Amino acid sequence: MATNKPWKLKALQMVQRGKSIAAVSERLGVEYWQVHEYICEKQGTDWSSWLGAKVYITHRLKKMAASDDPDERECLRQEVAKAINYLHKLSRKLGKKVDSA
Repeated sequence: MATNKPWKLKALQMVQRGKSIAAVSERLGVEYWQVHEYICEKQGTDWSSWLGAKVYITHRLKKMAASDDPDERECLRQEVAKAINYLHKLSRKLGKKVDSA
């Protein structure tokens, strides 16, 4: 699928390599929220970068530790698992690129 703006493909590649949204935004000269919205939409996630996923996981784990409701804890566990799977997928992809280089 072709992108209608040249910055979008570059932004997605930079985020997948571990760059923060702020760094991508500054480098490409695009507003932070435009980059954030596009990346989240393209990846189908609630976060937009490795750092975003890490923060997301941290908040969910803290919330899980404070919760007494088993249903809420299970929901949080599923959210954390989804974010961890995202990080694992991207790290394997990046590892393959490093190995081939």
